[in-house]
Amino acid sequence: MGMRLNWTVQFMPKSVPTIRRLAELCQVSKSTVAMALRNDPHVAEPTRLRIKAAAAREGYVCDPRVNRLMSLLRRQKRTALWNVAWLNSSSEERRWTHLPWFVGYQRGAERRAGELGYTIDPIWIRNQTPRQLAKVLKARNIQGLLIPFPEQPAFWAEFPWGHFSSVVVDEFEVKLSLPRVMGNRHGNMRTLLDQLDKMGYRRPALWLQRRVDEVSESAYSSAFLGWRYQDRRAKPLIWLFDKFDPEAMRRKSKEHRPDVIICSHSDMAKLLREAGIAVPEDVALTHLNLASDVADWSGIDQRQETIGSTALELLNTLLNAGQTGLVDCSQTLSIPGVWKQGTTTLRRKPPVSPSRLGSPSSL
Repeated sequence: MGMRLNWTVQFMPKSVPTIRRLAELCQVSKSTVAMALRNDPHVAEPTRLRIKAAAAREGYVCDPRVNRLMSLLRRQKRTALWNVAWLNSSSEERRWTHLPWFVGYQRGAERRAGELGYTIDPIWIRNQTPRQLAKVLKARNIQGLLIPFPEQPAFWAEFPWGHFSSVVVDEFEVKLSLPRVMGNRHGNMRTLLDQLDKMGYRRPALWLQRRVDEVSESAYSSAFLGWRYQDRRAKPLIWLFDKFDPEAMRRKSKEHRPDVIICSHSDMAKLLREAGIAVPEDVALTHLNLASDVADWSGIDQRQETIGSTALELLNTLLNAGQTGLVDCSQTLSIPGVWKQGTTTLRRKPPVSPSRLGSPSSL
């Protein structure tokens, strides 16, 4: 009877590639490998590419648990390592600290920055060149940029983005290829109109500065038109003006006969009352961007502090990932606003007889 032989063959697993192994292959330090893998701009681009190629060839995979731990460790030292700049490119130095509809953005960013261990340096660009500003930022050890409502397109076209992680806080005239956080203007208008409809208002009119509508890329007017055209009988009541004229307001009041006006003009309530029109009894009034100057109005709270804090959180993610420069496909985080009931609308509008509004064809 033959002897049966049992063979057990063991295959040694291929060694898991480590940062130490990549450092040996590329003949650099372990810290250089770690920085290159998170796209740190302090590592020269040829070196970064060489290390990433070696990582791909060896099958190196980042461990998200390790990344999380290292992120926490870096955050504890953040005050000594990274600062963030709040770059004001407008013509007014104090624009972000005294205009009611702007202060919330910076306040929200500063609050979240304190929670994450950052400091925020407000910097007014003024007459600096892009290279001069970059030099100032490097001298202050600033690697993260928050750019609210960027202006001056020629300036940003020459700015050396590759040294910084950057996030746009809402938009103005300049469209930068950067991640951005902004209010949901189209959605905010729909929210406002839906709320007014529930309250019984049937003839909303949009009275808006043309400049505001242009900056929003017609988000407000297009949302208003779309909502109105859901009812094919509805006639859109829109007045876009360049400069507010009280006499034109009186003419539009007679022409439109609105039961509620949607606007972003903070003096509208005073002007209506001066014209002998009672608010909200004769006509209700709503604001698209509530702030301290219209605190008692009804309208949309765009949650400016939330926009600012979310922008800081996004910038924190970019800094931890070492992502700098412009991007091919910019990410946009859109923050929805919320309805706030104030004194300029009635909580429930009494029904209006059809005879007062005219024939259906005129609606």
